[in-house]
Amino acid sequence: MSTLLEITQEQHPEDVFKLTKSYKDGVGREFRETLVEDYYSTKDGQIAKILFDDGTRTPNRFSIVKPETDRYGSTRISDAQKKHYPLSRLVYSAWSPNKINQDCHIAHKDLNPQNNHIDNLLQLSKEENINFQRDNGVYAKNSTKQCKVLNKTTGLIIEYDSIKSFLIDINAPEYIIRRVDTASLSKLSKFKHLEIIKD
Repeated sequence: MSTLLEITQEQHPEDVFKLTKSYKDGVGREFRETLVEDYYSTKDGQIAKILFDDGTRTPNRFSIVKPETDRYGSTRISDAQKKHYPLSRLVYSAWSPNKINQDCHIAHKDLNPQNNHIDNLLQLSKEENINFQRDNGVYAKNSTKQCKVLNKTTGLIIEYDSIKSFLIDINAPEYIIRRVDTASLSKLSKFKHLEIIKD
């Protein structure tokens, strides 16, 4: 099993060739170079900071970076200068065959901001991202919309002035309230008995 920095050339959909730097550690995890220098990512979103000896391409420093969760529930890492990088962008830049566009958003297919596996990530334009969120009940346009909520345990229906007021009333996590993210709410076991009645 290789413990060296491997540099391979890959052809990408834009008909350009890219040098890809990757490293396999002692337990077989493959880390690929991300858009941030010295930071490498696995397909499932583990991040390592790796410094290599230029002569032999062997690592002289390897450390797994522990991500932090922001107030919206997304994961990110910070460099020595305290600059933040969303984990989703790092994984996408390392593993997607498509070039990452700085003006685009990296969306999570399952709407779970903690799931940063490359298979769960989509690159979307600003407009596409808004439509994606609207289609999945995430976009903030729903925040002022009146709603009715069914408690499936008691059969009781309660009317709220807005979806946001409903989320506040049930003491939903802050990142769900800020995003008015009813899709993520339904995945939390403590709220599975509540259902927003669609008109």
